[in-house]
Amino acid sequence: MKFTKMQALGNDYVYVNCFDESVGDPAALAREISDRHRGVGSDGLILICPSDKADVRMEVYNADGSRAEMCGNGIRCVAKFAYEHGLIKRTGKVLGPMGKARALPTRSPEQLDQAMQDQEGRKQLVAKQVRPGVIRLSRRVGGRKSVSVALIKTPERGARRRGARAVTKSLAQCVSLQTKDILIETDTGVRVAGLLIGNEHVELVCVDMGEPSLAASDLGVSKDPEVLAAAGLTAVPDKIVDSAMRFDGDRYRVTCVSMGNPHAVIFVDDLARIDLARQGRAIETAPVFSERINANFARVNSSDDVTVLTWERGSGATQACGSGASAACVAGAVTGRTARHITAHLPGGDCWLQWAEDDHVYLTGPAEEAFTGEWLTQGESNGLSR
Repeated sequence: MKFTKMQALGNDYVYVNCFDESVGDPAALAREISDRHRGVGSDGLILICPSDKADVRMEVYNADGSRAEMCGNGIRCVAKFAYEHGLIKRTGKVLGPMGKARALPTRSPEQLDQAMQDQEGRKQLVAKQVRPGVIRLSRRVGGRKSVSVALIKTPERGARRRGARAVTKSLAQCVSLQTKDILIETDTGVRVAGLLIGNEHVELVCVDMGEPSLAASDLGVSKDPEVLAAAGLTAVPDKIVDSAMRFDGDRYRVTCVSMGNPHAVIFVDDLARIDLARQGRAIETAPVFSERINANFARVNSSDDVTVLTWERGSGATQACGSGASAACVAGAVTGRTARHITAHLPGGDCWLQWAEDDHVYLTGPAEEAFTGEWLTQGESNGLSR
């Protein structure tokens, strides 16, 4: 069975192209192939399958073999794979002229706007200076609506974050810029992924993560009075927003958000004091969450800038969690701690989020292919190649 190892901000999965391959027992395969000592090593397994509702369908299995409804980093990798491996038509809207690569010697809003017009002169990406030395890059998603793609710090401001540097480098080196929207079927419904393409490679993916839900009924919250009391809740809640709760002897203010999969978000002042393995596991497996939950610890750096650590349900500590960052964006907004558009710093890198006026959360970030290989039957040796 051929596979591809991919990662988005260090959140790594093994991907199988089920247009060509078949997997009989994906849960068992996920446990075996995800083992970092005896397998390929990953946070889980993602199958890329044909769909009668969308361009492709993704099935996500955690490292422990359990099924995940959604994966924000995984869906970006699926979108990149589907485009670059020819599972969808490689056509899109041209944002810059075809031909020579052209550098952007300076990156003023006006120059970015000019570079990112389509052939009819319509702006598909819009650059706007939001404060001196900082440009917000937005992507048009229909009509007059647009969503933030990135905050780009211009060179004269000195050092830039990894994410912003990657975006400016991509813009400068592209032979042409194109966008293409593809549809990806998930367990939470069909999601739209917008690709920013340069030199036939996907540079960034902007995913419509859908509408978040704060309803306790969408989070698997127990209705057992004793279980609720043990977690510090006095009654069955309609929602959990900045609510006092306790897990394994620790007390927290918790906001729970469903991004199709359940998340608990806890804002803290000092992430260095978090024992992610102990505290994350205690929250994930707390009886009050009948289907288990993803635990996210977030520190607010400014109104549009947060740092997030995630203990992922079924996989443990992870370098990045796209749906967790999305949940942190929503939790920050509903509790008044942040704006509705943020940069999220994760251990594996940065992503950008906006909880837009249409009530959908848009997640933008990179995706990378690490290597390909072949998973053989027991007794045979497995081969890997770059």
